[in-house]
Amino acid sequence: MPTLAPPSSSLFSSVVSQASGVQTVRERLLSTAPSIGEVEDLDDTETVDLHSLSSSTHSACESCAQLETDFAGAVLFVESYHGPHRVLTQENSSPRKDLYAYYQQATTGPCPTTTPPAGLSKLELSKWEKWRNLGNMTRQEAMKRYTTALDNLVDDWRRSANLRNAMDTRSSSMGASDASIVRSPSDAGSATPIRVQRSTSMFERLPRIYDELGELQERVEDEAKKREELEEHLLHFTRDNRSMFNEQLEQMEQIRNSLVSLVKNLEDDVVQHSTELQRLTLRQQEVAARAENSMLLAVEARVRQIFLVVRGWVQNRMFRAALIVLVGVRVWHFLRRRRLPQFLAQFLIRWLAKVSSLDGGNAPQLANSAASRRYV
Repeated sequence: MPTLAPPSSSLFSSVVSQASGVQTVRERLLSTAPSIGEVEDLDDTETVDLHSLSSSTHSACESCAQLETDFAGAVLFVESYHGPHRVLTQENSSPRKDLYAYYQQATTGPCPTTTPPAGLSKLELSKWEKWRNLGNMTRQEAMKRYTTALDNLVDDWRRSANLRNAMDTRSSSMGASDASIVRSPSDAGSATPIRVQRSTSMFERLPRIYDELGELQERVEDEAKKREELEEHLLHFTRDNRSMFNEQLEQMEQIRNSLVSLVKNLEDDVVQHSTELQRLTLRQQEVAARAENSMLLAVEARVRQIFLVVRGWVQNRMFRAALIVLVGVRVWHFLRRRRLPQFLAQFLIRWLAKVSSLDGGNAPQLANSAASRRYV
């Protein structure tokens, strides 16, 4: 199966550089072909002249014959190709249009008109423009460019078994249409004809290769654009990731600095608190030593203890009653020794009798006896 060579910018430049020599040889071959055809009707004298003419032009005719054969084989390969490469089968591909232009230039000659014929489709118009752009290129140059373009597309089309079989089948039907005869100079006295076979029907399918080549070039351009887009996307993605990574590093650095500052402040606070605690401990020890040696604090503590004991006794009901009785007795003895006004004495007697009497029945008797004694 033929393989396609990768397209490059020098694909058709190499064809152009090689086409000039082929065109010259082609013109020379076509210019000598009519004379060679007429030699068959001449007599022996004219045959001798033909031998001398063919001997002088043998080198040019041999190269032209090889070019004709290569061109015919290339045309046959393109028109009989049914492989997987669409660049050789699609009519609208750019390489297929170029092959069509070379084919028209090699078979018909330069474009006869400068304006496109009416009624052409878009595809036919583009093919016609490519043919017109070739200008006055010779036929040999066009054939050479055709074969060179096919060499750049399919590197082993000459060795293809399908091509050889198709050429054998085509050569059997093209024998009657051959018109060029070239005689070898080694045949000194004989005129053995060597026919250069050329088909005219095979050229109809030549432009298909340009379509597939154009599609291949478009595919390569699309792949190149996709690669550029992918590289740009990858570069943008890498730049974004780098920026994000740098931002994360800056944030981590800020967090680290904040943590370091916070830890340092905490350490300073701990040192200050430790110093303050030690100072307070020493102060407490000093105050405790002074409190142990202070008489005022000892008296105050003793008085507080006594006060607590007395308050506890006073809160006892029995103790309060006994205390009241004792106070009442003391007041009673004081009143017995001193004379008081009668109303005050009676009031005190009644009050003492009320609060200090343990027996309700004895209270009136005590009051009456006290009153009788006071009156006496």
